[in-house]
Amino acid sequence: RGSGVAMQLVDAVFEWARSEGATEMYLHVTSTISRARAFYEKLDFEFTGKHFTMTRDPRLELLTMRRSLVES
Repeated sequence: RGSGVAMQLVDAVFEWARSEGATEMYLHVTSTISRARAFYEKLDFEFTGKHFTMTRDPRLELLTMRRSLVES
């Protein structure tokens, strides 16, 4: 934790997605893992308002987050 590896990985995915022509990225995060939600919010992901129950574990709720990949 705290080594910056997760940030480097996500940055690499952003660059790859941009090179493929993507303009936005979506992900799902479980509602119970606040540390993960905070990490993605730090990367400018925002909640879309969509959520659903995880198929393989109905006890978990997945929240949809979105981030623009367009440089402003």
